[in-house]
Amino acid sequence: MDPAEFIFCLKAALLDTDITSQLQSVLSPAIDDLKTEISNLKDTISTKDIEIAKLREELEEIKQNEKGRTLKIDGLSESVQESDQNAEVYTKETVCNFVNKSLKVPLEPWEIDTCFRVGKKSSPDNKPRRVIVQLLTQNKKKKILAMKKNLRQEKDPIYINEDLIPTRAEIFKTARENVKDGRLHRAWIYQGQVFIKKNPDSEQTVIKSLSFLNMVCT
Repeated sequence: MDPAEFIFCLKAALLDTDITSQLQSVLSPAIDDLKTEISNLKDTISTKDIEIAKLREELEEIKQNEKGRTLKIDGLSESVQESDQNAEVYTKETVCNFVNKSLKVPLEPWEIDTCFRVGKKSSPDNKPRRVIVQLLTQNKKKKILAMKKNLRQEKDPIYINEDLIPTRAEIFKTARENVKDGRLHRAWIYQGQVFIKKNPDSEQTVIKSLSFLNMVCT
């Protein structure tokens, strides 16, 4: 049969109510089965998405816990010796002197596991490079963070913060932007977690994703 004739006959058949009724009775069970299969697949995908989200959260928690003894210090003056081959020794001394003098927290070089500067050794504005400090104990880290208030007395601004994994750093950055824009009352970090308060009288909330943060701020 010529293709044009076939199409003509098919169209004519589809206009016949008896034929379309028979086709519907034959195809309906198959269509219903497909709909059920599609629904089941959607449920499976949804379940998998939830499982993946939980695994991602657990992985981020593990990565953040690895930074549990780590601090980052910005604005801390940098000595010339911190650029030579014994840089870590001198950077440790710089950090210990600063913590003992400005924060009034006893800290010895042996209490620091690793300590180094990050970034370019020289910048156009001569800003000191950030210091990454990994302490031997979380307890010492907590004591240092608890005395951050003493930094208000410093002539030049120095900032101490917990070292966050990239995803949480992005969440915290966005949260602070929302505070500046008036959509949040406050945002802060505690033990690697991002906390917010939408209003002065509202409960504090842990934020673990940008999507949840955006939902809270709308």
